[in-house]
Amino acid sequence: MTVVSPILAVDSTPSADVKLQLEQLKIEIASKAAKFKEEVNRKLKDKAYIGKVIHPTSTTITIASKTGPKIINITQDTEYISRVKGKKFSLKLLAEDDYIAGLGDVDETGVLTARAIVLLDPKTYTLNPKIFLWGQVMAIDKLLTLKDRENKYVSVSGVNLKITDEGDIVILTGFMKAEVFEAKTTFVIKEASPSSKEATKSAN
Repeated sequence: MTVVSPILAVDSTPSADVKLQLEQLKIEIASKAAKFKEEVNRKLKDKAYIGKVIHPTSTTITIASKTGPKIINITQDTEYISRVKGKKFSLKLLAEDDYIAGLGDVDETGVLTARAIVLLDPKTYTLNPKIFLWGQVMAIDKLLTLKDRENKYVSVSGVNLKITDEGDIVILTGFMKAEVFEAKTTFVIKEASPSSKEATKSAN
């Protein structure tokens, strides 16, 4: 006769205490994640971009700010406010070289969606003494060669040549040094054939 020994089942489920600890840990993690998300959202809300208009369109405004180029999205709900005495202001009246402040929320890519665009008085507002250069890439070698609004060729150093191609529009901040523009920040717009109107150069 074969004797079959009883097989004891091994309980593979956590004990009640372990389950409770896991649930508490989940709640703690969820709470920390919610607080982190709230903090990030708070930091991205109610921001302002201030600078000189260098490329206005019907949906976006690119400005030259103290920290480099910034993009502002505009919507049908965006309000336009003039702080220049005796001067009306609207999207249609917005022009290159205007000084503005965009007020709104910034997304994770750094683009601000404006609740309001405020026209500032250039007599009381100035940027730091950096140069903002906007031009079309004409050649890429050891240096970048741009053609600016006046169809002048400018040699540029300090640009990561891997991020741009011939024909692109680049917006740079930096300084002129020995006939070469030394770039500190770079913003690339992928466009095949921009008009000469889109290439600008301004000193602040």
